Amino acid sequence: ERRQTEHHFEVRIMDETISLSWVEVEVSVISFQEKKMLVTARNIAEQRLLQNIVKLYVYSNCDYFICLDAQNNRFDMLWGQSGQQTIPAQYSEDYVATFFAYIDTYVVPEDRQRVKEEVLPGRILSVLAKEKEHTISYGLMEPGRGYARKRIQYLLYDREAQTVLLSRTDVTDLYLDAKRQNEALQQAMIQAQSDLLTGVYNHHTIKALISEELSTGQGMGGALLFIDLDNFKQVNDMLGHQEGDEVLRFVAQTIRRSLRAGDLVGRVGGDEFIVYLCGPDTEKAVDQCASRLCKRISQYRGGTLLTCSIGIAIYPKDGKDYATLYRHADEAMYHAKTGGKAGYTAWSSHWL
Repeated sequence: ERRQTEHHFEVRIMDETISLSWVEVEVSVISFQEKKMLVTARNIAEQRLLQNIVKLYVYSNCDYFICLDAQNNRFDMLWGQSGQQTIPAQYSEDYVATFFAYIDTYVVPEDRQRVKEEVLPGRILSVLAKEKEHTISYGLMEPGRGYARKRIQYLLYDREAQTVLLSRTDVTDLYLDAKRQNEALQQAMIQAQSDLLTGVYNHHTIKALISEELSTGQGMGGALLFIDLDNFKQVNDMLGHQEGDEVLRFVAQTIRRSLRAGDLVGRVGGDEFIVYLCGPDTEKAVDQCASRLCKRISQYRGGTLLTCSIGIAIYPKDGKDYATLYRHADEAMYHAKTGGKAGYTAWSSHWL
């Protein structure tokens, strides 16, 4: 009958100072017949402390811990969270094939190709030859949880043997927090650029955007339209400022719905708006846009309350910078008003 000749176990003891410590006890059989055994004890308090630190600060913060033999394309899992379904095999003689299968199964489609490129042994060693670590963040679909954000970290353990330590950490909370902060920042930027009442660009922003368009338009045509509401003061006096605010919101929304996606619209005064048509095909197309705006704005409350006058300045014929186009469109708008309002007029060099 085969008998066990060695046995070892760990016990916690209390010394004379009433301090608890861990001891490893090893029992070796010298002779079964004579019932002789060798018993040795070794203080493993420091080892236990290090194990607890690793467990508390390393393992508790990662999903798994792997030793990768990059030279021979194989790996051993040193530790893995229990109950995790998205953890690779405990051991593999083909690291690349195993990880590629894992990526195809769990990683979200938009991240798969990038992650496959970054986990290749050659890529890992190339990065670690220059950097202390190689990290990859990606989205992952976890059964029962849904979308999660993970980060893989590679650290070089033995350069000569090309041994690499690999761990995966869940960074979903950090990712979502950063995403919320980014969305809040984007919202703050939009609010800073927008007219608070109407939601279109404010004067400062529309001027900057049109100036940028003029400088990067690469010779394309364009047109600046200056829109002023007729008799808006009477609307405020008769119906109140609340109704006046409603009029301004209606006008801003009407203008935006009447333009193409790439065109620009902003509010530059109490009842004044400007539009920049980016690269219209012909001056006839500009006239058609101005006519459409006049018609649609006049439809407020059945067409009995509101009209507008529009001045037009064509780029580059009537000006090559924002200030010139703005001034000429403003002058053309006043010609439209003196001509009877509720219409549009294009600026003419003959007025000089």
